[in-house]
Order: sequence, then structure tokens, then C-alpha cells
Amino acid sequence: MSISKTKYTKELENIEKNVLKIITPNQKEKKTALGFFEKIKYYLQNKHNIDSKLMGSVAKDTFIAGNKDLDIFIFFDIKINKKDMEEKALYIGKDVFEHFKGTCITSYAEHPYQKGTIECFKVEIVPAYKIKDTNELASSVDRTPFHTKYINKNL
Repeated sequence: MSISKTKYTKELENIEKNVLKIITPNQKEKKTALGFFEKIKYYLQNKHNIDSKLMGSVAKDTFIAGNKDLDIFIFFDIKINKKDMEEKALYIGKDVFEHFKGTCITSYAEHPYQKGTIECFKVEIVPAYKIKDTNELASSVDRTPFHTKYINKNL
């Protein structure tokens, strides 16, 4: 028994359509994630006078329904030395989790950072240097805002 190419293609398209319905977050889920980030951003700006941006799959609108990860980058002046940045970032990260009554642990990549849970969200507070150009890269995470911007522009 052979299936015609057209019928097979239509079946694949139907499967894809059904899978996309299941994995694509609805507008309420997107709004909730972005709204919660805005609360944290507001707190960071007002309590610590630090700029923050949402990165990762939520920022790029590529997240899967039910995935409640917020990758929040906090930005430090390029003139601050790495050790001071790391200490300040850990302090700020812990404070965010305490303020929002979450739990966190210190995790390690190039810089130590805080990650944990606040309400139903998995949150990471990641330090990076505030740079204008990739020629100024001081750490590997400094590339992330440029990657997010590229994806949002070209995807």
C-alpha cells in the first residue's frame, strides 16, 4: 500500500499544526511571563539602580508552553572589575529572590549567578557588562544581548 506524496505531505502538515498548538504559549502565558519580568525589572531599577533585560527563550518568543524560565541579565559598567561585579551580582540576585519570597542557589558559569524559583517561575539573575559593541566583550555572557537582538530581528 502506498501513500501519495500529497496525502503524506498533508498528514505531516496536520501533525505539525497540532504539535504547534500544543507547544506554542498562548497570549495569557506570554503576558504573565513578561509582566513578572517587568516587576523584577522595576525592583532592580528602584532598589539597586541597575539596568536589566530579559534574555533567553521568553525574550526571543521561542519558549515552549509551560516553560516558565526567566533569564534576567543585570548590567554593570565595563569599568568595574570582575571580582566586584561578581560580588555585587550575587548580592543583588539574593536580594531579588528574598524580596519576591523565592528560593535560590548560587550557580556557576563564567561568573557566579543566582538561580532559583519565584512563584511558578524558574529565574536566573545573570551579571554581564554593559557594552555597546562586541569588540568590547569582557566575558562570554556579554554576547547574549547581541544574540537576542539578532534573533528578534531575523527570526
